[in-house]
Amino acid sequence: MQGFADDVRVEAHGATVAEILAALGQRFAVRYRGTPASTSLTATFEGPLRRVVVRVLEGNDYVIKRASDGLDVILLGPASSAATSAASPGIVVRQRDPFVVNARTPID
Repeated sequence: MQGFADDVRVEAHGATVAEILAALGQRFAVRYRGTPASTSLTATFEGPLRRVVVRVLEGNDYVIKRASDGLDVILLGPASSAATSAASPGIVVRQRDPFVVNARTPID
């Protein structure tokens, strides 16, 4: 793992999502709660910290909250396949970035 929060590079070789999140938490202000899917990842993730976290969390349902000093991640469980299974064959469904709660944004 190297870089600064605006340009992170993570090389994972058979690491679990929990291990990667823990490593990100040691270097950057990334905190998470919940249990991520127990998949092993072998990949290189590059980009701003938030984008790297989003890519690492692929396959999980989650919420990312921007904190004053970093990111708080709440893992909700394995990703639901309902959104992609409804698509017809040959149609690509793009996932939007997760909902980000800003301290100044009211929530109903």
